[in-house]
Amino acid sequence: HLNGKAAMGRFRGPIIFNVDEKRAKNAFMALSSDENFVFVTSCPLNTKKGGFAVYRVPLPNRDKAELFFGEDTITGNDQTHLGGYASGIAIDGKGNLLVADTVNNRVLILSELTGKYISEFPFQNPNAIVIDKNTENIYITSNFNGDVVLFKLKNAKDPIVLKKKNIPRNGAHDYPYVLALDTT
Repeated sequence: HLNGKAAMGRFRGPIIFNVDEKRAKNAFMALSSDENFVFVTSCPLNTKKGGFAVYRVPLPNRDKAELFFGEDTITGNDQTHLGGYASGIAIDGKGNLLVADTVNNRVLILSELTGKYISEFPFQNPNAIVIDKNTENIYITSNFNGDVVLFKLKNAKDPIVLKKKNIPRNGAHDYPYVLALDTT
């Protein structure tokens, strides 16, 4: 809103995640290509002990969340589970959802429509992800010894590092780095 207030006023609708303040700081979201859903990570559905999945919330209703990939309270290192709380997620505009599986040091590539595993590539400590839908370049942050490194990768099929930039961390260490990309 132009005056800095929440555009819709107070929160409206049912509470669909069991999120405390610390967990809310680490949740990531991505809007589906058709703008009918928002994908959410790191928010447990029923218990404060869950949140190890990617969830899909219908828009504009925002009345429920469904498991899209993984299981709320079970972790793993396979084609159906996350290693822990997922971090960044991004839509590539070609039907894929990329998910930073930080604990397993990988980026998963899932079908945006079904949540089924397509492939993955290794990446050390992946965090926030954005994709330039015009060039297919992936920008991803990684945490190393308290600092953040921003990487530019060629694309999901050939994730070679094109550039990297160290970003010294300062300020609030409890908050994750987030990314936004202006492709104009």
